[in-house]
Amino acid sequence: MRRQAGGAVILSALMLAAAPAAAKCVPATFNDGWLQEQEKLGGDTMDRHVGRNTSELTARLVVDPAIPETSSFPDRHTARQVISAALRPDESDYDSWARSAKAGERAEVRMAFEQPIGILVERGNGSGFPAHGITVILEAMGGGACRLVTAFPTR
Repeated sequence: MRRQAGGAVILSALMLAAAPAAAKCVPATFNDGWLQEQEKLGGDTMDRHVGRNTSELTARLVVDPAIPETSSFPDRHTARQVISAALRPDESDYDSWARSAKAGERAEVRMAFEQPIGILVERGNGSGFPAHGITVILEAMGGGACRLVTAFPTR
């Protein structure tokens, strides 16, 4: 009998070890390829909000009259760092949200920083000014996974 019970415990432990890991919304590490992976999933952070100068941001306002302002992180490294800083403190909350959210549901995360994290250009004001905040938009994909729709500097 003990053997069976012990065997069952071992079998259960092996089954747990072999079970696929639960999907995560927020990655354990934000490595160099993470932002590019998010772009492949339909995100636009790199395309619209990384490495853009004031002239490029002003031109975007001309092309897209529906937006009142646009912004950019100076580089991919900064974008990755501040996105990580915004998501890491509540990582388990976002993972929990993604497990219960329906595919397509979105969550918005905002955080302010003491130091500037990028530049922001408002419609009608061609000069950029320092941005001290970030907005991150996540979208549930089902099964506990999510993707980064966009992240951008804000006031």
